[in-house]
Amino acid sequence: MNGFLKGCLAAGVGLIAIGSVVTAFDYARTLRNAPRTAAEGLASVLEESREGLKNLDLNLSGADLEITAGETLSLQVGEKLQPYFQYELKGDTLRCWDTLGKNWWRKRSLGEGYDVSLVLPKAVYETVTVQLGVGSGELRGLETEIFSAASGAGEIQLWDIRAEETELSCGAGTFTGRRVYSSRRTEINCGVGEFDLSGDLRGNVLVSGGVGEARLRLAGAEEEYSVLAEAGIGSVQVGSRETSMMGGKLEMERENAENRLELLCGVGQIDVQFSEDIDQDF
Repeated sequence: MNGFLKGCLAAGVGLIAIGSVVTAFDYARTLRNAPRTAAEGLASVLEESREGLKNLDLNLSGADLEITAGETLSLQVGEKLQPYFQYELKGDTLRCWDTLGKNWWRKRSLGEGYDVSLVLPKAVYETVTVQLGVGSGELRGLETEIFSAASGAGEIQLWDIRAEETELSCGAGTFTGRRVYSSRRTEINCGVGEFDLSGDLRGNVLVSGGVGEARLRLAGAEEEYSVLAEAGIGSVQVGSRETSMMGGKLEMERENAENRLELLCGVGQIDVQFSEDIDQDF
C-alpha cells in the first residue's frame, strides 16, 4: 500500500512539474504576443523580430513618424508619447499604435516629444501599412510587396518607395512622393487635401479625387497608358488633353498599351503629366 501511495505521490509531483513548465511556456508566449508599452521589453522584442520581420502595421493618431532603411532594426519613441505607445509582435508581424484617443489635441498642445523613429533593415517586406491621424510622416527607402499609407489631417512624405501594389490616401492634409515605384497596381485617393507625386506607376492606376488637388508626374510616355478620365464639377488633365465641368469624359484606348489610367474627379483637380525626369518638381 505504501509503495502504491509513494508511486502516486511521485507521479503527482511529476505532473505538477510538467504542468508548471507548460504553464510557464504558455505564459511566456502570451507575454511575447501581448500588447506592451514602449518601456516594456522593447530590446528583446526587436531582437526576436530581427531575422523574421516581414510585415509592419503602424496606426498612430497623433504621432510624428519617421521610417528609414538601415543596417539594424531600431525603434525610438518620444518621451511624452511613451505612456500611450503600444506594440505587439505576432509571428513575423510587428504592430504599433498609440492610445492618445479623441483628446490627442490636448496632449499634443504640450509640445514636442510625440515622435516615433523606426529603422528597418534593408529587405523586401511583404506588407507595410502606415496610418497617420494629425501627425507627420516621412518614409524613405522601403521595398515591399504591398505598401499602404494614409494621412488624415497631417502630412506624409515618401522617398524611394518600391512596391508591387500601392495604396495612398490623403484626407485633409498633404501628401508628397518622390521616386515612388509601383509595378502592378496603384490606388490613390485624394479627399480635400493636396497630393503631389512623381514616380513610375505601372499596371492599373486609379486616382480618385474629391475636393482636393492631385498632381502626378509619371515616368515614360503617355502612349504607354490607356486612359479613362471623368470629371464632375472639377477638371482632369492628362498631358495636353483636358476634360472638365459637369460630367466631362475623356477616353483613350491604346491597343498596345500595357498600363491603364483611371481618373475620377469630383469638384477638385487631377493633373497627370509624363516625363523622363521624375525628380523634377512641378
